[in-house]
Amino acid sequence: MTTPACPLCNSDRTVRHLPRHYHEVWRCLQCDLHFVHPQPTQQDLEELYGKAYFHRDPDYEVGGYFDYEGDRANIERTFRARLRYIEKVRPEKGRILDVGCAMGFFVDVAEDAGWSAYGLDISEHAVERARVRHGDRVERGTFPEVNPPADEFDAITMWDYLEHTQNPRQELSRALDLLSEGGLLALTTPDVRTWPAKIMGHRWMHLKPQEHLFYFSRRTLRRLLEEVGFRVLDIRSGGKFVSLELLLRRLRPYLPPMAPLVAQLLKIKRLTKVSLYIDSLDNILVLAEKPRSQ
Repeated sequence: MTTPACPLCNSDRTVRHLPRHYHEVWRCLQCDLHFVHPQPTQQDLEELYGKAYFHRDPDYEVGGYFDYEGDRANIERTFRARLRYIEKVRPEKGRILDVGCAMGFFVDVAEDAGWSAYGLDISEHAVERARVRHGDRVERGTFPEVNPPADEFDAITMWDYLEHTQNPRQELSRALDLLSEGGLLALTTPDVRTWPAKIMGHRWMHLKPQEHLFYFSRRTLRRLLEEVGFRVLDIRSGGKFVSLELLLRRLRPYLPPMAPLVAQLLKIKRLTKVSLYIDSLDNILVLAEKPRSQ
């Protein structure tokens, strides 16, 4: 196999990092970006994000969601917290675009808070579900190729999105173009340089080479944002609200001796409906700004 060049710094000093199946994760020795090579095709990705992606078998351990719509309350609770994070910097409400909007739950949250909200996603199934509530405010397609319903936005969000894209630089450049001066970009993405990622190695929960194509650290993500033209305002770890049921299912592969106990706990329906805020410290939450002209 030909050694791939790094998509961030173009260095050819790259090595295999945790080979897994056909899609392997490589690491750049110069800038430390981790990335999948070879990458899936556009058709592969469109097929991946079908209906089954949002409704996985409960025993399926890697990739997708067990029940995306069933977990709506926790997802929206997380989104409300993230919207407050944006509004601390931009309290005035304007146009906001959620890239990778899935079924439009963040669009719901933003509209309820007084924003004029729009969404975009590659998944035909998810967009169909979102359009039941939002009509043509939600578009289907890839971000660089599809023109969103508005020409300019005061804020753009990319929640757990950038790692799924085939060209993060192009995605961020498109966001910069669509933002008004002083507009905000908020995103989350897994952090490959945290202790959970290092300790878990090939069992790290975010290591999903079929869907997570890029693995950033705070340093590599900041570098990319600044090279594109953004000014980074804040960078930190970002958690989310999850049900105890989801947490137990996610932990089961990492604690094999505890599997029988976990199976028993999952039978207690009242217990599994408990909602918790979890910050595993291996997700990056970033707020960046499109600089104003001098």
